Amino acid sequence: MDLEYLGVLEKRVQEVIEFLRQTKAEKHRLEQELAEQKLAYQQLQQERGEVRNRVEHILGQLNQLQDEAAPELIQQGSESGSGQETSY
Repeated sequence: MDLEYLGVLEKRVQEVIEFLRQTKAEKHRLEQELAEQKLAYQQLQQERGEVRNRVEHILGQLNQLQDEAAPELIQQGSESGSGQETSY
């Protein structure tokens, strides 16, 4: 009878050991997946920053072009305002 209980105990211990092995393997897999996702997130953040910088640079160029063209547009507007109508 005691050997029967010992056999049941041994079986349960083996099940717990196998469960721990599976849990450790799953934890390792999840840690790797998390590390990959962190890396992908960092890359996306870096790309986002680069895109933002480029857009800001383009907007700066457009503003500069607009500032340079504004006096010419004002001058053209005053010249055309001398009684001549422009058709739209």
